[in-house]
Amino acid sequence: MKSRAHLLTVPALITALSTALSCKPDEEPETHGFVCVEVRPGVSAQSDVAALFAGTKQVKITVNYLECLKDFYLNTHTEYAQVGVEGEAIFEEWRERLCSETVNARVECEVADYRQDLATSLNLTVTYDILDSTALEGRKFLVGPLPLEEFAGCKPDVKIAGSNAAVSGYDVNNALLWKIEAFNAITEGRASLRGSGCIPVDVGK
Repeated sequence: MKSRAHLLTVPALITALSTALSCKPDEEPETHGFVCVEVRPGVSAQSDVAALFAGTKQVKITVNYLECLKDFYLNTHTEYAQVGVEGEAIFEEWRERLCSETVNARVECEVADYRQDLATSLNLTVTYDILDSTALEGRKFLVGPLPLEEFAGCKPDVKIAGSNAAVSGYDVNNALLWKIEAFNAITEGRASLRGSGCIPVDVGK
């Protein structure tokens, strides 16, 4: 009986050892996320949506930092600015993530460029290369990186910049094809890791 009991414990020991070896240390919590912007055809473009977006090779989106993020980048965490000692790596990580995060209806894209302005306008502009101009209606653009609320210690809100070109599409020659047609009641968003609650933007010629 003793030998049988001993044999029965061997598989259990192997299982416990395998489990212990396969366990990974807890991953560090996320510090940054994004806001999403949903591009929709405006009233003037409802009759021919395909023509509105045809030939779009790049899209540029500019969001203004509100008070929390102004303080974050200018005072409390200057190291996380795009040119900061921590920020450079964060921005490079999100260059890929903005176009690969698992978000329903996310646009197929590649991030071509970032421009963070902390000197005058206090905003962030992201330029996207569009992989399929026939699939832009109702698609979501992820705009970031932006510190999450838990990391920022305040409400990390942004607002669509007050220009019709703040959300705009361009052809292969960088000629403007479409821009904001009218500003909606919702123009602000808060950094998160969710693809819901997007800022809706109606665009037209």
